[in-house]
Amino acid sequence: MKKNINLMLIGIIDLLLIVITLCMFFLFDFEKSNVNYIGLGFVLFSEVLLFVQSCTLKMNSMRTNSVFIISGSSYLSAVYFIATAILCLISGMFKNHVGSFVLLEVIVFAVICIIYLFVAIFSNRINSTGRRIKQTRALIQTCENKIYALMLNEKYKQYATQLSEIYENIKFSDKTAALSTDEKILNNIVKLEEELNSNAEKSSISDLLTEIKALLAVRKTELAEANRGGF
Repeated sequence: MKKNINLMLIGIIDLLLIVITLCMFFLFDFEKSNVNYIGLGFVLFSEVLLFVQSCTLKMNSMRTNSVFIISGSSYLSAVYFIATAILCLISGMFKNHVGSFVLLEVIVFAVICIIYLFVAIFSNRINSTGRRIKQTRALIQTCENKIYALMLNEKYKQYATQLSEIYENIKFSDKTAALSTDEKILNNIVKLEEELNSNAEKSSISDLLTEIKALLAVRKTELAEANRGGF
């Protein structure tokens, strides 16, 4: 309901802006030529574009993965509106050069579109990075939770020291970096759960614990190398 009211307010403001633009154009006493009407057309187009982008921003305000690109496009729409308004004010200078004026308007619009493409590409990279970090964090958190549950289980008290060591290693590791060992660590922890639940041989369980610790050591090394590469 509140969102609908906000959209209605945006629509009313944009409608008033269009009415004010038309009133200023037709009520002001100055000689109007074809180029002035063309300039007015571009200004009205920019106002409609600004309205559309404002509505889109409002409707997607809760979607954090799209706020950057939508807010960026709204800002660009505002810049385009200002640019077309300025060009409309000086359109009289192009009275005998209508083609040049139209070309200038097209160039301005093209520049705005190119900037928007860069914003869209940058936004997509940010969203991709965010999704990858979220997935990695969830995976490592799953590993941590599983090991913690095993560590608290009295039946596996004889492995408490090793489980605690693994738990501390995972808990204080970087959960945002996606590394090649992450899936292997989770798979081995799942396998460890199965082995413990099925009362497998101690040697088999010890081997799994050792392998998990080795993978965590490899992950730590990969992370250090990745951090060095970032500088």
